[in-house]
Amino acid sequence: MRTPDLNGGTEGFGWPMVTRLAHATAVTRRASGGKTVSALLTR
Repeated sequence: MRTPDLNGGTEGFGWPMVTRLAHATAVTRRASGGKTVSALLTR
């Protein structure tokens, strides 16, 4: 996992925050382009 970029680059806090809060994550590439990100959160 990359460290968040604090100097205005392309990386932010979103993905590190999701991986810390989620029980499991999955990224699926779409045939039409782009991707779907899924996260399982514990109640």
